Amino acid sequence: MAATGSYNPGTKVLTVTGDGMPTPVSAGTFPNGNNANTIAAYTFNHDFVYRGGENTSGATTVQIGAIGVASNGVVIFNPSGGDAGSPPAGFHYVAAGNNAPINLGEDSCGGTPNTNNQYFYDDSRFIECFKNNQIISGYNDYYGSSQYNGDNMRHPDGHSKIIGFCFDGYPVYGPWGYQDPNINTSAVQRMVSGYSIRVDEAPSRPAYDLTYPAGCFVEDWEYTGANAGALDTHNGRWCKTPEFPTGTFAYFVTEDGSGNPIFPFMVGFTSKQALDKPDNDGYAPIVDDGGGDGGDGGTQTPTLVITYQPVNATVAAGNTQNFNVVAEIQPEAGTIAYQWQVSTDGGFAWSNLSGDTNSTLTILAVAYMTGYRYRCILTGPVGAATPADNSPLASNLAILTVTGSGSGIDYASIQKWDSNVGTFDMTPVDVSRDNNNPDFTRNNVRFDNTSENFDMT
Repeated sequence: MAATGSYNPGTKVLTVTGDGMPTPVSAGTFPNGNNANTIAAYTFNHDFVYRGGENTSGATTVQIGAIGVASNGVVIFNPSGGDAGSPPAGFHYVAAGNNAPINLGEDSCGGTPNTNNQYFYDDSRFIECFKNNQIISGYNDYYGSSQYNGDNMRHPDGHSKIIGFCFDGYPVYGPWGYQDPNINTSAVQRMVSGYSIRVDEAPSRPAYDLTYPAGCFVEDWEYTGANAGALDTHNGRWCKTPEFPTGTFAYFVTEDGSGNPIFPFMVGFTSKQALDKPDNDGYAPIVDDGGGDGGDGGTQTPTLVITYQPVNATVAAGNTQNFNVVAEIQPEAGTIAYQWQVSTDGGFAWSNLSGDTNSTLTILAVAYMTGYRYRCILTGPVGAATPADNSPLASNLAILTVTGSGSGIDYASIQKWDSNVGTFDMTPVDVSRDNNNPDFTRNNVRFDNTSENFDMT
């Protein structure tokens, strides 16, 4: 299940509902060597006032725990690691970034589960996961309808899209905004944090050394606004955006341009307004199934986890290419069903590949197939009474690049588009031709042997 949102313009209340799972972007493997916790799905249903287009005054200290929610429904935590790592009394380790001295076992998306088995993000790396794991662009048209140089997290002009909401009601954008906050036709630039490491050590802090380097504690940071064009103390600003052409207060994530998070990552020491935080940071007990005496509520809902994704490939025409996906069902093993799909229009429309129902897809590369995209839809556990909470799950898409002209290919054995059923098939087609008719036609879709492309001529 993915997150859904509904807005009541009368009450100005935004309702976010989901299960707290990172669908459609996959999480890493948990438990792992640095995190003994598993990931569990919970009922997440939270209302808060939406303030997009506003610029209210005020400031509220940001407490440890949930501060917002990402667009896929995963809760965002503040930059502190809480009590993790047993920091000195009165201090809190920075949870992420180059200055983080603790390892919470985060996956490549910057997500990790806590002791309640609640998966959360504590830095901005998840937007890189959204961008590169382009499942999400096919999952939600908001991300797929327009892209900036292949980055589905940015608008056509380069401005970041909304990637979530702070629980004070203001939108959270990715790291790119207009150079002039009041001119939405100005150049786009990466947003810069106004926080810096204190020159003087915080009171009662252990000395800056290899054990406690400068910046390892949240308390080591202060807002100076020393960087040109820096965001304010909330890590936001009043500005025009594509969604709010007349202006809004908005937060921006801060990173170094390569996806590495920079303190305070998303929201500073204070939020613009008081945070309407969900109870228990959005954590809710697993629903009891009525069995036993109320213990753990029965068997935990299974989850599909992809451990190896299909990757882009370049192959010479006439050769074969394999695409692979490796997945498992957690917490207990189960059987997974596979269905490979192809997109010939850049990832907007997908068709099942007939008979390709294994974890490996093998195709014969033909010149016209360059740019084709392939993905696998996983479902399971097969035959189980309870399906995985994220089933069906789409893998990453993989882009095929074909080099060469493809001479010597048996055109009678290539996959052909059948417009009657809307699928590709392997039905042989008579490819005899002469100088006046160098093409073959199947169901009004013509293969042009000169350009090696299908068309509707």
